[in-house]
Amino acid sequence: MFGTLRYIVGYYEYNYYRLNSHISIAQIDASSFKLTVNLPGEKFFYYPSTTINLPGISMYDIVSIEGNDALTGLSYADYKDGIMLNIDCRKYLFEHAENFVKRYEANPSDASNKADALYFVNILKESAKKEALKKRLQ
Repeated sequence: MFGTLRYIVGYYEYNYYRLNSHISIAQIDASSFKLTVNLPGEKFFYYPSTTINLPGISMYDIVSIEGNDALTGLSYADYKDGIMLNIDCRKYLFEHAENFVKRYEANPSDASNKADALYFVNILKESAKKEALKKRLQ
């Protein structure tokens, strides 16, 4: 039995990243660090998202995390002896999240609609647009 083509291609991309990615951390000042992640790809690579485990840091040590315009989603959580940083580069992630918010607004009594909307809104990087979606879910 074989996996689907998307699964096989996804594993190939994942393994390629593991072998060829470059991550550097530079200390900017006493309380700021700059994390640079280079995920090289090939012509038809599609990297919607990836998770980077950063040992030795806790969520409670973080005041804020920011990303450049290439990132549409940015979230983090404690993981073992560090944090896992979820980076999302899907071009239409905001529109995807907004679609789930609209589904919730159309049927607010369906708990799964709200759960789906919260999931996608929470993975967006911090922005005024994210805050506006969060307010629509209150």
